[in-house]
Amino acid sequence: MIKIGIGLAIFIFLLGMAVAFYFKEEKREENSIQKLQSIVLEEIKNVSELATFRKNFKSTLMFEDATQLFDFKIPGTSRKFSMDYMGTIVCGCDLNKIHIEREGNSKDRVKMTVPQSKILDIYADVNSFKIHSQEAGLLAENIKIEEQNEWIAKDLDAQKRVAVSEGIIEKSNENIRQVLTSIIAGKNLDKNFQIDIEFLAENEIPQLQSPQS
Repeated sequence: MIKIGIGLAIFIFLLGMAVAFYFKEEKREENSIQKLQSIVLEEIKNVSELATFRKNFKSTLMFEDATQLFDFKIPGTSRKFSMDYMGTIVCGCDLNKIHIEREGNSKDRVKMTVPQSKILDIYADVNSFKIHSQEAGLLAENIKIEEQNEWIAKDLDAQKRVAVSEGIIEKSNENIRQVLTSIIAGKNLDKNFQIDIEFLAENEIPQLQSPQS
């Protein structure tokens, strides 16, 4: 009985040591991931602009109208307008919302979740405006600057849709992936972890926890 008691005590002692070691390792790994997240977020402050994807474009804007009566254009009421301009479209995401966590029960695999890119801004370069024609018939009102601005605003919306259809979101995501990969490699953060980068809508990203060392 004494031997059994001693054996049981030893077993309980070893089990306790194993449990303590397990939780110690768990804590160490979580601290390592939090440290990884802290380093990434700190580096992002210096490269946020680099992670923004910019694309320049040129557009030709044309407008023509006339007053009609029973499907007939009234002579002298026609107006024509055409111009070229250069613009810039800016695409990116809020890198401060990046979330880093361990994948499942893996000890060396980490998932970095990044907000999906979106169009942040699109604007026309006023200095690039080149008006080719601006005509108004004798019975027509002259084209106003407010009308020009309205046509340009509508054209910018059209350019935004074209850019999305041509894959600007995907190109921006790839640009951000390269920036993050560069940060990870430059700081040797991939030495202890295999880091997978995934893009999700902002409302699908887990709430960011304040990193602690």
